[in-house]
Amino acid sequence: MNLSRYYIIIFVFPFLFIGSQFAQLSDSIAFSLDSSATYINKSNIYKSPTLISDDVFVVSPGFKVDFGAPYAGFDVSLKLSYDFVRYASLGDLDSEHLNSNLFARYQGSATNVNVSYNYVEGQSAQSSLIGQVISSEDEALIETESNYVNLAATYQYSPKLSFSTGVLLNKLDYATYEREYAPKENLTIPLNLNYQYSEKLSIIYGVEFTEREVGERYRRDGISGPYERISDAYDSDDVFYKIGLNGQLLPKLSGIMSLGYRTVEFSDNREESDKDTWAIDSKLRWAVTPKFNTRFGMRRLMDSAGSGDSYTTSRLFIGNTYDISPEFSMALSGDFSFKDYVEEKDRTDEINTYTWKLDYLPANEWVFSASYSFVDNRSHLVQYKAREFILSANFKY
Repeated sequence: MNLSRYYIIIFVFPFLFIGSQFAQLSDSIAFSLDSSATYINKSNIYKSPTLISDDVFVVSPGFKVDFGAPYAGFDVSLKLSYDFVRYASLGDLDSEHLNSNLFARYQGSATNVNVSYNYVEGQSAQSSLIGQVISSEDEALIETESNYVNLAATYQYSPKLSFSTGVLLNKLDYATYEREYAPKENLTIPLNLNYQYSEKLSIIYGVEFTEREVGERYRRDGISGPYERISDAYDSDDVFYKIGLNGQLLPKLSGIMSLGYRTVEFSDNREESDKDTWAIDSKLRWAVTPKFNTRFGMRRLMDSAGSGDSYTTSRLFIGNTYDISPEFSMALSGDFSFKDYVEEKDRTDEINTYTWKLDYLPANEWVFSASYSFVDNRSHLVQYKAREFILSANFKY
């Protein structure tokens, strides 16, 4: 376990005892608290056909640093938090997770650059990683470490024409059982040509290049026996040719929508070294009324699971938000995903998630939330249902 994650405690806890915005170094640099406390009732901790429930308590002290230089068109925001996760009955699952978020933005006369970096520690159920039913003796939650990097740059060549590119990095490693699950790293470079068709709508022509690296996976003979390699490491090259629209599509419909064709080439000696498929990446918002809006998200892409198998995933998200009053808002959403595996052709994953959430904002510094979610997993190899009830309070000052 990396001891550097504990450094956040040294910096966070002294500030918890100060009752005002605790540091304003100058007009452009400020520190503030950003902490939360959460209660979760989980009906299926391990996401398996055998239901094991528990109550989970999470305390997340954290802080945020904002640096702004408006005269230079530059600002930076850094947030750090540390999650203390405690289980009421399953004490062996207690853990601590470090989370960090860095965002920087530069806005020039013709060039805009946005950079974000996220480091997230969490837990994942074994059954969802390898797509197999785990025996009650072997059930565990796997500690994960995720790194996300997103750099996006736009150059305005003329009032009608602009170019955009960037770098997207998604890296997933396993902090426990690290040899028994396949780590992955996805690196994407988009190249887009944007033509301003009208004042509110632009046309996008582009191509995305993705290089994916999937690590080896081993199986251990017993608790202390030797490891046996059961899947090799491999790479894949992914090219997504797309055309799309960005902006005000209809009077009440806005967002970005792109369609295209994806080609994938694998480096290992499999029977089908190439795979071609259609692809979509869309995020739309429909402003039904000033207080009610609906969001649509559609995406189809290639990725890999903890078992090392690659899959094509199709995802549809529908979310509704209603502002009841200035203090209360309510959301109802459905998330539907389907995964079609490349190597293990008999395996398919279908997961439907339904969520209801109520937010209460009594003041700018406080947010109280209550939510209920239901997960219906209809996967070919592992089928389960799970429910979660969450109460949380977030404090910013």
